[in-house]
Amino acid sequence: MAWYEGQRLGLGERFVAALDRLIDRVSENPQQFPVIETEVRRFPYAVYFVVSSDHVAVIAVLHVRRYPQEW
Repeated sequence: MAWYEGQRLGLGERFVAALDRLIDRVSENPQQFPVIETEVRRFPYAVYFVVSSDHVAVIAVLHVRRYPQEW
């Protein structure tokens, strides 16, 4: 968030709000996203998460064009 705020005032808050909306979408239907590793799924904007019977855990949020192999 700090990097985005450094780029433009308010951009970090917009990023967090967008991330919250994405996580809500994942929580509503996590099975809609493809599995990329055993039980690990990736949202199109590089939000990596795992699903268990009682929760969804986000394990990484990365910029797709910056080092996607490091998740």
